[in-house]
Amino acid sequence: SESSAYQTSSPTFTDNEVVLYSTLPSASSSITYEITIRNVGNSDAIVDYLYTSSNSSLVQYKISGINATEVISRVTDVTVTVVVEPSINSGNANNIESSLGLNFSFLKYSDTYSNDCTLSWDGSSSSEPVSSDINGRSYYQVTNANEFKWFIDQVNSGNTSINVMLNNNICLNNNAFTAIGTNSAYTGIFDGQNRSISGISFFRDGTLKEDTTYSVGLFMNNAGTIKNVNITNVNIVAGNYIGAVAGGNEGTITNVIVTGGKIKGNEYIGGIVGNMIAGRISQCISNLNLNGNNIVGGIAGNNLGVIEKSYSKGNIYAISNGAGLVSLNLGTVLNCFSVSNVETVEDSGAGLIVETNGVVENCYAIGKVKNGNDGAGLTSAGNAVVNSYWVKELSKKSGSFSGSEKTVVELLNEKTYENWDFTTVWEIQEGKSFAYLKGMAVPDEILEVNLDYAEEMNGEGTKENPYIIMNAKQLAAIINNLDAH
Repeated sequence: SESSAYQTSSPTFTDNEVVLYSTLPSASSSITYEITIRNVGNSDAIVDYLYTSSNSSLVQYKISGINATEVISRVTDVTVTVVVEPSINSGNANNIESSLGLNFSFLKYSDTYSNDCTLSWDGSSSSEPVSSDINGRSYYQVTNANEFKWFIDQVNSGNTSINVMLNNNICLNNNAFTAIGTNSAYTGIFDGQNRSISGISFFRDGTLKEDTTYSVGLFMNNAGTIKNVNITNVNIVAGNYIGAVAGGNEGTITNVIVTGGKIKGNEYIGGIVGNMIAGRISQCISNLNLNGNNIVGGIAGNNLGVIEKSYSKGNIYAISNGAGLVSLNLGTVLNCFSVSNVETVEDSGAGLIVETNGVVENCYAIGKVKNGNDGAGLTSAGNAVVNSYWVKELSKKSGSFSGSEKTVVELLNEKTYENWDFTTVWEIQEGKSFAYLKGMAVPDEILEVNLDYAEEMNGEGTKENPYIIMNAKQLAAIINNLDAH
């Protein structure tokens, strides 16, 4: 069952407490969530299947879907059902505690019980949502696409500082869409509460026709805070400065996931932001296909701010200057990785960043890089990077302007990642996975490493210098590179 009592922050188990959501419902019926948890302790452990809070008159929760005494191995995920059962004064309860010694973490909430949108938008209808005060700040509680359209119109009419929370998934049904903040940058707080916005289709001026002169994203320009939202099924065709979240950004974007769809344009194109003027991107994931003429990056086309704890997937295609994470970097990139495949027709393609004249630390790239003229496993030009790596076996590139070349086997070893924080930032399954970011969804390419690459083949896979296959493992590995010679 689904209720209005929805998580307002990503819940996490720490050593001795768990936060399911910031406030509990004042209702007599129970609320059910399906949540994936991970054992982040140093040993195998058992999850309590029933716990009553320290004030037993307030609330209790049950964890089901596993046996009461089932052991969950270290760094293993399990999907369980959490039933929160309110009782007396449950609306006043906060921060539900778990028993001492429990060391598990929730993965990002999956909205299993409300995947369907509450309203199919007709492309024009609008209605004002209810406003409520939360912690001394007013938020409009958006529950459907009509109310979302009202929010867009308000911002584009000059009310750029209004705050919004999404209480349901929003389906735009691929109707023609006008970006938020077309006249002035958005300066409010947009909290998606881990809900999704799907079916964003943007063509010039709200009509479904291609145009090559316009900048766009869900937000045209953001100088506020955008957080906790999933954006799916993106279809944007525009000009310069294009990102699924924002065309331009000088604010904060946190815990945003973009999956599915495509962006096509001219230059300064990114999966999250087209042009990172300033500000910060943190804990974001981009997994969609990007196609542009110049300066195309999996997270951002151009970065003058800070990008941290984020990663990209999907395919990147550019005539020139295409990169897995960021095309041009004049800012800071920390604790990021890319599994994006990059293809450029003419110049400068790179697994992570084409050119960096800023700071890059503790990053890696494993995507395939294919170029017409030149290309690099990690970076193509600029400053040296710090403690950052690429894998020749996977990128198919034997060189990089900076960074260190590592083998598949080396990246399966925590000791390879020099001065990386495996306490609070990164995790690894020793000998089985590459490093991945704590508390974030892990791509299959990181967890399910093809160890057939452990025996490197001679050659580069080109017509002029084909791979030399000498054993069965090397032959089996060709399935991952079917266009190789």
